[in-house]
Amino acid sequence: MKKGRIIKALVSVMALSFLIAGCGTPGESSKSSSTASESTTASSTTAAVDQSWDKVKEKGELVLGLDESFPPMGFRDEDNNIVGYDIDLAKEVAARLGVKLTLQH
Repeated sequence: MKKGRIIKALVSVMALSFLIAGCGTPGESSKSSSTASESTTASSTTAAVDQSWDKVKEKGELVLGLDESFPPMGFRDEDNNIVGYDIDLAKEVAARLGVKLTLQH
């Protein structure tokens, strides 16, 4: 009887330690070892390279890649039109940006 309680306690402690170990912020350990200037350089390099919005604006078109077999996010209706939450959201984004929406599947 006592042996069973000890095993249950050990299993509980192990499970708890695994749970606690997985609760950190992603990249937390690498952040602590890097310097502040390295972090700033990496983030400003990423921002400088990303020209997605410029490309969309130049082309006047937002291309949405989607999976039409994933209701309610994207699927074909009875008239064979692609519909769903992702499409509705993309239509609104394109309208607010003032660009054409192109669905690509």
